[in-house]
Amino acid sequence: MSSPCHTWWLLEEQGIVQGFAKVNWRRLDPIRQLAGAELQKIYFLSGTTGRGYGKAMLSEVVEEARRREEPFVWLDVQKSNIQGERFYTRERFKCLGELSFQTDLQDIGIKVMALPL
Repeated sequence: MSSPCHTWWLLEEQGIVQGFAKVNWRRLDPIRQLAGAELQKIYFLSGTTGRGYGKAMLSEVVEEARRREEPFVWLDVQKSNIQGERFYTRERFKCLGELSFQTDLQDIGIKVMALPL
């Protein structure tokens, strides 16, 4: 589940996958156009909040990014995802800027956040 371009993580507890993450290596962030580790996906089963899974998974991602000598980890989070944004802010991510993502039904605001390593 790893290649020179990306890595997947699975988080298991008692033989059940509780969540996963995907990181793309050496990806340009859309604000500054600098290459870093993109945390593209991080998801957990509903009802698993508050168990420390997000912090544990993010810690693994950051450590691997450091091993790979990535200068920063970046991600995007929907502006409507207040809980997600608060989590990343607590983990020392800073907002780089905002983007607009449009579908045929709505305009979805996205914040790009980064953690320097």
